[in-house]
Amino acid sequence: MRRHDRRKQLEEPEVPTASLVDIAFLIIIFFIMTTTLTLTKGIVADVPSAQREEAAPQTAKTPTVHINADTISFNDKQVSLEQLGRELHDLGLQQQKGAGKVVMVEANGNVDYQRYFEIVSAISASGGVIAFVSK
Repeated sequence: MRRHDRRKQLEEPEVPTASLVDIAFLIIIFFIMTTTLTLTKGIVADVPSAQREEAAPQTAKTPTVHINADTISFNDKQVSLEQLGRELHDLGLQQQKGAGKVVMVEANGNVDYQRYFEIVSAISASGGVIAFVSK
């Protein structure tokens, strides 16, 4: 009987690991099934829209960009995006200080975010500071 007791004392207890694989697969399947995969197509943003009142004073020195759904106007002259960049660069906004850097932006109608972002980027690249016209 003594021999039998020694064997029990020498053997190390075993941790049952057979079911760990099953649990790991169940957890993986759970995370796969509960994960939602979505493709972001753009950024949702509210583009400011404004209408200038006739009584609102505007100085002739402040350049103004009007954005519509299909046109861009710079100081009441219709221009393309490339022309707008050249016009802003010709103003020398990077050398200006304070209020001389301000470019007013008016968005009318349903302007998509990409067009709005391109115009804001053109103003920033030329060294201008953006001011939005609101009601």
